[in-house]
Amino acid sequence: MSDAYASRVPTPWYLHPYFATALSAGGALLSSRLVERMEPAGPLRVAVGLLAVPPSAFLVWTFVRWIRGLDELEHRIVFQAVSFAFVAALLAMIGMEGLEKAGVLPAAVGWENAWQGMVFLYVAGYVWARRRYR
Repeated sequence: MSDAYASRVPTPWYLHPYFATALSAGGALLSSRLVERMEPAGPLRVAVGLLAVPPSAFLVWTFVRWIRGLDELEHRIVFQAVSFAFVAALLAMIGMEGLEKAGVLPAAVGWENAWQGMVFLYVAGYVWARRRYR
């Protein structure tokens, strides 16, 4: 299938990054809730702990697939937004770790919340980059 044809065919809802994001968030929440309620240790606990990985991998795949179908300007805007989100999230996590070690933030702030921050930062970066090319 040529790239020109692929860009004209609409993405089915079940292959869209928005749907995959909902699956990933649902998998993370479900995994977190189940692990909190599980008493036994072992392979089942490990499997439940990793429950969010397959839908998150699906999210990455749908996002890359979606980006490949964009024109050059949209491609640039999305990559600027992703770059901004990555760097801002990295700086925020370094700062939060320092504040946790200093006793200012509770130790409960952790990696499981990083994806929420990155989504927010991506949206902010997308809005900023989009306005830049108006």
